Amino acid sequence: MIRSDLIVPLINVLLLALAAFIVLLAAERRWKLLSSFRAETGPPLHLALARVVIISALLSKVSLRQEILYSTLDKSLVVPPVGWSHLAPHIPRNPDLVTILYGLFVFFGVLAIVGLFGRLACLLTSALGFYLLTLPQLFGKINHDHNLILFGFLLALSSCCDTLSVDAIRGAIKAGRRGTYTSAPKDSLAYADPLKAMMVLMGLIYFFPGAWKVARLGFEWFSVDNMRWTMAKKLFQSPHVTFVQEWAIHHPLALLGGAVFTPLFELGFIFAIFSRRTRAFAAACGLMFHNAIGLLLNIPFVGLQLCYVIFIDWTRVLAWIAAQWKIGRITVLRFGQSELPALNILSKFDWLDLVSVETPAASFASELLLAPDRNGLTVVDDSGINLSGYEACLSIMKRIVCLWPIYPILSSKILRKIGASIYEHFQHARENRNFDAGRASLNLPSDPRIGILFRIVSGTFVLGMILAGLTHSVNAWPIACYPTFDHLESNLVIELSARATDDSGQVYDQTLSFDPKIEANLSPERYDAMLASLMSQDVPDSRQRAVALVNIWRQAYNYPEFKEVTLYSCTYALDADGKLSRLIDNREISHLERRDGLQ
Repeated sequence: MIRSDLIVPLINVLLLALAAFIVLLAAERRWKLLSSFRAETGPPLHLALARVVIISALLSKVSLRQEILYSTLDKSLVVPPVGWSHLAPHIPRNPDLVTILYGLFVFFGVLAIVGLFGRLACLLTSALGFYLLTLPQLFGKINHDHNLILFGFLLALSSCCDTLSVDAIRGAIKAGRRGTYTSAPKDSLAYADPLKAMMVLMGLIYFFPGAWKVARLGFEWFSVDNMRWTMAKKLFQSPHVTFVQEWAIHHPLALLGGAVFTPLFELGFIFAIFSRRTRAFAAACGLMFHNAIGLLLNIPFVGLQLCYVIFIDWTRVLAWIAAQWKIGRITVLRFGQSELPALNILSKFDWLDLVSVETPAASFASELLLAPDRNGLTVVDDSGINLSGYEACLSIMKRIVCLWPIYPILSSKILRKIGASIYEHFQHARENRNFDAGRASLNLPSDPRIGILFRIVSGTFVLGMILAGLTHSVNAWPIACYPTFDHLESNLVIELSARATDDSGQVYDQTLSFDPKIEANLSPERYDAMLASLMSQDVPDSRQRAVALVNIWRQAYNYPEFKEVTLYSCTYALDADGKLSRLIDNREISHLERRDGLQ
């Protein structure tokens, strides 16, 4: 249910969304923008790299120490995400269970990264990650890492392990043992569609925060004061303020530039990603945007930045590197039975299509390919030079990106001699083996298909992101509108302070807001959200919540048991440097005694 104060802005957001839709239709009619985007194919490498990076990012987002901490917090501190009010009390928060599931999460995550039973591992990692990331989200502040969970499920439903995976190696070896040469997988919609779905989700992640800024604040968003106080409040919460942050907060042009660029980038990003020509530019702007926000406001959104791996044309980058190193194509003219599995593996990792195998039309198992030869493996490069044996192996290795790091080592003079001797030894051992050429066959890569389940799930994610954006569901999980920053900031800041007395009569006066010692255990933004919900008095069981927070404070500082505690909500004004200048209001919000549950 959308709040009453958001009804008029919602109409503006709907108008902006309609305008965006019309622009896309016009671009489709004029340049076939959406049709071209839909028809784009891609290589398996891009999807495989997305798997490695996204699952790694998901693993990095979960800390066992914090998971256990959140599993032991008092239930009165729970403030469920939107739609979770009935479900949240039933989420299991047992520390032993959390530890076991975390171990499984890491185990399956590693399997997903290396690509061993990769798609199943992606599914289980995403499911376990969803549970583990849900626990912290139950305590009043949503950390917007939804995209990692959604992308993980999309990877599980895609052909993300056709290269750069143990699964690809196992399949290649099995084919080689059957006497089958499998050529490299070709570009396909099945490799591109999962990445395109992720791109659209990323575009929606940016579009609605930009739309709400403009729809709710209008020209007020672009005011220098709004940007100054937004920045001042973030810096007030930070223990260290950098020179760049101090400079920016005192320069109106820098503040105005940030205010103008932010909604322009957020609203325009989704249009730019539909074209290959502007996609790289959009990605560069996005990385610049996030790093500037991280530099000035300490909000880097690292998890979202890592997902920019999906926008990079890695084949083009690697091809450029190969061209600088003058690495040309080679053709394999001859190989033996025992070399077939190795060639199959290399074909799965030949991302630049620099290694081809001579395959005469009459028969793959021709004398040219499988004839007995003392030199064994034989290749010819694009200049017509023939290489055999170990030198042929080195020539192939030079063209496989994964092997680039070890190529300079194995091509050194000493190792060249050693390698040639070892290769010759094994070649002699193979000479007496008979190879049934009639069993050899060529297996052309089939075009993988996107299943109906992928289409349903990806469509559901996109529709969910649109609905979450339209309804301003910033505090939803696992599909939400990302932080909008669409309220007008002022120079006022509210802090929670406490005065406690122990049995000996000693008094403890302390400001609990932005306490570095407590924030070191709980994440700063989530701890601050807990205090904000208490001061606003808009959550049930506020007295029990106050007791739970006081107990967290006492335990963090190892204070003795309190006899009584009084909590105050203090409103201060900030000066131009983001420092507290004067106290404006001080009101008591709770008085607690031992019988209330103080420990």
